[in-house]
Amino acid sequence: MQRSIAPKVSMRGMLLIPFKSLATAKQRLAEALDQQQRSQLAEAMLRDVMTAAAGVLGRIDVALVTGDGRAQAMAKELGFAVIKDTHNESETAAIEMPLRGASSVATIRQS
Repeated sequence: MQRSIAPKVSMRGMLLIPFKSLATAKQRLAEALDQQQRSQLAEAMLRDVMTAAAGVLGRIDVALVTGDGRAQAMAKELGFAVIKDTHNESETAAIEMPLRGASSVATIRQS
């Protein structure tokens, strides 16, 4: 009796981190923080997220989706892929952009 063995299929995932811009970040805090403070806060928050995400490198790919040059440099320092978002429309558009043409996609959203 001969058994056929199905080949192992690798389904490596990718963690996408969308980020708009340090220059225009956290606009809702404009009454409490000036532009420089908002940019610094956004950079610190992005660095925290990317530092946490770095823990999965090697198990899944990690990519930052952004058009912001400083954020791209931070991502490259951590070994992340960079997907350039030249439209900077929305978080949803930033996530959907690299997925165009994918045969299947799973998303997890926090409400």
